[in-house]
Amino acid sequence: MVDSGIAKDAATCNQCSRCLISCQGGDDPIGGAPWHKAECHLCMNCVEACPHGSLEFRFFRKLQTPPEIVGTNLSRRKAIAAAVTGLAVVPLLRAQSALGKGRNERLIRPPGALSEIDFLSRCIRCGECVRVCPNDALQLAFTEAGLMGLWSPLVTPKIGYCEPSCVLCSEVCPTGAIQGLTPRQKGWIADEGVASTPLLIGTAVYDLRLCLPWAKATDCVVCLEWCPVTPKAIYLKDALVMDVEGKLRAIKQPYIDLNRCVGCGACEFACPLQEQPGVYVTSSGETSA
Repeated sequence: MVDSGIAKDAATCNQCSRCLISCQGGDDPIGGAPWHKAECHLCMNCVEACPHGSLEFRFFRKLQTPPEIVGTNLSRRKAIAAAVTGLAVVPLLRAQSALGKGRNERLIRPPGALSEIDFLSRCIRCGECVRVCPNDALQLAFTEAGLMGLWSPLVTPKIGYCEPSCVLCSEVCPTGAIQGLTPRQKGWIADEGVASTPLLIGTAVYDLRLCLPWAKATDCVVCLEWCPVTPKAIYLKDALVMDVEGKLRAIKQPYIDLNRCVGCGACEFACPLQEQPGVYVTSSGETSA
């Protein structure tokens, strides 16, 4: 008998050769051992053809039970351990979400989303909000939201930004994880002079190590041009900086107006530094329903 592959019980085999005739490969099932692994197609015809049940195919090596644990009910012990672990881990994971500990600052939820713990409790990961997003801004989370947030929706500005007038995600959410909104309630577009408090999903931040006007003394106003809110949440300041050649240059450097930024992500989406944008959105300042 062998640990893996074809095993034959020599005591019951009468050498009828039916297994050898049925073999689709170049194995020698009638011989029993050694198993010709490279010639075997794993068709199992030899096992089925044997009239005495003398052949069997083993995929895994047989493990001998150590004498010190003979008689122990391992299945029951494992089941109890798994149940206890589950009861202990789930509350801890929920507590982590509720307290906000370990939350990725780049985890941006859709406009109208409930507070994180309530959002994760209601969201059923159906993907409807992702499907209807016109700019592909909504994507499914993998590691960004931790284990409890796996496959939950998040705004990914590098792929697409949240359209100011769009509230489709709130309309299709079947569980209320994303509360229903109207464009006026979202408050990202001018509405005939009616004042409204915009619903924030985050706040944009400049990375001064990467942003062209800040890091390389190079003029760039793409983020300002793409900012969709009115008045714009990005403004420029004149600055006198030294370029790589040691010469002073007059340049305009961008800033974020924290009172106007809604976290839509248009600036990050449009930034010419695609791999590592010089401006990005964080969840800071988000409004939870």
